[in-house]
Amino acid sequence: MENSIASNIEIKDIAKRDLSQTATDLDETVTALESGTAQRESEHQTFVDQDYEQNEAAVALDEASKLIKHLIHGVSFSQIRERYNKVQESLKNNVRHATLFKPLIVTLTEMATKLNYEQVV
Repeated sequence: MENSIASNIEIKDIAKRDLSQTATDLDETVTALESGTAQRESEHQTFVDQDYEQNEAAVALDEASKLIKHLIHGVSFSQIRERYNKVQESLKNNVRHATLFKPLIVTLTEMATKLNYEQVV
């Protein structure tokens, strides 16, 4: 009987250690999942923001291209001034790609101030 009691106590102690280790593992897993979820949400928000900026840039570039084509075909600048201002503002506000758009903004500005056919071409 004493052997049986001693054996059961030993089994109980092993089970307590196993339970403690399992609880620790569970806590670590929950922490890792929470951290991973937070990182994924952060990365997703970054993606959404960058995707929006890129779409806005593409729309602005398409509009700038259309404005240049209008000017090539003889439309006066005063007719497209409002669209020009919107495109210019959109390109200036795109912080991530601003350095890429600077030559286009400068060219559009020069065209707006001293328009001639050779410059448009």
